[in-house]
Amino acid sequence: MKCIQFIFLTGMLAIFSGCGNMKRGAGQDNGGGTGEPKTFGTAAEAAAAAKNDMLSAIAQKVDLGVDSVKLRAATAGEPIAHYDVNWDELLKGDTVTDLQRIAVPTYTSIVPFVADTVVIAVAGLNTDSQKFKINMLGDKKFTAELNAISKRTAIAKGGMTILEVPNLAATVYKVTLQGRSLYYTSYNNLSLREGVNGAAIVRLLWTDAQIFQKRFGDTLKKSKLVH
Repeated sequence: MKCIQFIFLTGMLAIFSGCGNMKRGAGQDNGGGTGEPKTFGTAAEAAAAAKNDMLSAIAQKVDLGVDSVKLRAATAGEPIAHYDVNWDELLKGDTVTDLQRIAVPTYTSIVPFVADTVVIAVAGLNTDSQKFKINMLGDKKFTAELNAISKRTAIAKGGMTILEVPNLAATVYKVTLQGRSLYYTSYNNLSLREGVNGAAIVRLLWTDAQIFQKRFGDTLKKSKLVH
C-alpha cells in the first residue's frame, strides 16, 4: 500500500506515519501496561472500539480528515477481506478470469463506517486465532476509493474483497452482486465508477507484470516484492 497514516493507541494516542503494508498488532493497549495491542472477540467489538478511538483522536485535534459529527452518526459496515495477489501466479495467469483465485489472504480487513450511503471513514483489523486487533485508523485512500465505488454499487454485505498487486502498486476491489463479479480500480487511470470483468483486469495486470518482470526481474530475485 502507499504511504498512509497509522495510529498507535497505547494508553495515550500517538501518531506514526509510515509506508508499506498495513502494520499488524497496532491498536489499543491491552490494559496491562505491556504495550501489547488489545484483542477483541468479534469484528463488531473491534470496529466499535476503532470508531471510539478515531473520535477520541479527533477530539485531541488529530487530523484524520474525518468529520466527527458524521463519524458519530455512522455505522460499521461488514469487514472487507484483504488479499495479496501472488506475483508468480500473476505472471503465468493470463488465462485466469478471477483475480482472487491467485491471491492469498492477509488476515486483515477494512471496516467502512457508513452514513447515508457515504463512507465517512475506515479502520483496519487484524485477525489472529479468531481474535481481532485494530491495526489502522482513518486511511484516506481507502475512504475515498470505497466511497467512489459505493456510489456506483453500494457496499454489498459480504460482497466485496480488496486485492493488492505487488510491484504494480495496484489496489483492486472485487464486487460481487447477484452472482456476478466486477472489478474496480484506479490503476492505470481506470475509473472507480466503472467496473470491468475478471478477464479484462487480469489481462491488464498480467501485461504490465510481464513488462515489470523483464525490467526488474533480476532485482526481484535478490529482494522482496515491492508493495
